Amino acid sequence: GGPGIPGRMLARLASEIDGLEQWDVVAWDTRGVGASTALTCLNAAEEETYLTTDFSPDTPAERDALLAQERLLGQACRDRSADGLAASVSTRDSARDLDLLRAAVGESKLTYAGLSAGASLGAAYATLFPARVGRLVLDAPPDPEDAMSEAPLEAELDRFAAWCASQRCLPGTTFDSVKTGLTA
Repeated sequence: GGPGIPGRMLARLASEIDGLEQWDVVAWDTRGVGASTALTCLNAAEEETYLTTDFSPDTPAERDALLAQERLLGQACRDRSADGLAASVSTRDSARDLDLLRAAVGESKLTYAGLSAGASLGAAYATLFPARVGRLVLDAPPDPEDAMSEAPLEAELDRFAAWCASQRCLPGTTFDSVKTGLTA
């Protein structure tokens, strides 16, 4: 699962990554993206305004501006979606689709890598279907209690870097050595 781009595109990219040869990479275009039924919400001018919004707000004013843009986007999607499509384009709906895909390929457990928005999808899947979770890799899962936490990676990376500096981590430190307090 990836950052709002067609999943089939991610599958092609994954085929170029060394070490994934033993895996069957399966992808789909989530609702409203790629080859699925298109969901067009914004015209060109609205999209330009939306894309220039600060998606990592540091101040209350930036947070309010982002919330306002997200509300406008949601309303535009509802107003412009054909046949009410926007009502069925949600993370929960995509998680249910993912479970259908898991079953269609004959797996009892899901092995999934979620990047960016795909991390939210993986977290939603684990919430809805905890008994069907195998291995999940989620690069920056959001806090489900914080609607503004869609992009926590930068803040978490800063926190980790500060912690690592306080621990005198050396280049080449691995996650295993960090967990055990050792450095490489």
